[in-house]
Amino acid sequence: MSGAAGVAGGPKLGRAAGRFALLALIVVVLALVLLLTPASRLLERDTLTALLGDLRQTWWAPLALVGGYLLISPSGIPVSPLILAGGAVFGPLWGWLYSTIGCLLGAVLSFALARGLGQELVEHLAGERRMQRVEAMLERHGFWTLVGIRFLPIPFALINYGAALAGFRFASFLGASVIGLVPSILMWNYLAHTLVSVATEERGAVLRNAAVVIALVALLVLLRPLGRALLRRDDAAAAD
Repeated sequence: MSGAAGVAGGPKLGRAAGRFALLALIVVVLALVLLLTPASRLLERDTLTALLGDLRQTWWAPLALVGGYLLISPSGIPVSPLILAGGAVFGPLWGWLYSTIGCLLGAVLSFALARGLGQELVEHLAGERRMQRVEAMLERHGFWTLVGIRFLPIPFALINYGAALAGFRFASFLGASVIGLVPSILMWNYLAHTLVSVATEERGAVLRNAAVVIALVALLVLLRPLGRALLRRDDAAAAD
């Protein structure tokens, strides 16, 4: 029986390893193209801001920004230049909307790539029982943990790939990403807009934008302990 299982497991492991290798190849090729070709200039915030500024009057400028997220997100390269450029060019609200859509679509694309190409190998190596324990733990404690991780300076793609490979349910991943990304993107957009407006707007508008940034930072600081408190309350209710 063990010999038959080994024979059956060999091709299955090989297929899983091949799919994981394809995932790694996609990430590496994207990163090399974006870093070692003329496209690398578009990763510079000033260049990106100037380009989007030139395209701002076209109807497809927001689509170009969102498309940038879809291209960069799976590569592991930081998306922060896109967020700052979006806020500087489109303003704090429209820039926030476009960047939020782009970030979420980029996160979903990265999650789908890792789930479709990488999870089979992780499940094969970890074993069914261990994966079930991990998934049960994530179901109970993972949501607010992922929300908190979204606030930390951890590479965007690493979080997306890690969540998919660890067995996060898609609905939990998307919900935690929305809660974690929406306020932080709004803060960075307001910050970019405030820096640009220093030279172009009156003092009152600058101070107002600065106050909004400070309020958003305070919100981000409070969200994580609030999530932990809600989780402890749910655990206590379940124990009762």
